[in-house]
Amino acid sequence: MKRLSYSGFRETLLLGLARLVVVDLVDLLFRRVGLGWTRSMAADASRKCAEAVCDILGWDAARVDAEVAAYADHLDRQHAFRPVGPG
Repeated sequence: MKRLSYSGFRETLLLGLARLVVVDLVDLLFRRVGLGWTRSMAADASRKCAEAVCDILGWDAARVDAEVAAYADHLDRQHAFRPVGPG
């Protein structure tokens, strides 16, 4: 399976931030910019996405960790999606 490239994702995320009030990472990736609806559901990029916008949203490292964990939990609970690890 070909991996989705997230090059240029910061610009997409920033556009979502500029136009809409973002509540959390789930909100940003699913409702605002649509990366959550990709084949991988952005599971492989959730940390990178959170880190890309943390300064704008005022998230510290602990909040980034919490958002990434909550995103993974959302994928599991709402979409029965568990990313397959390497190997």
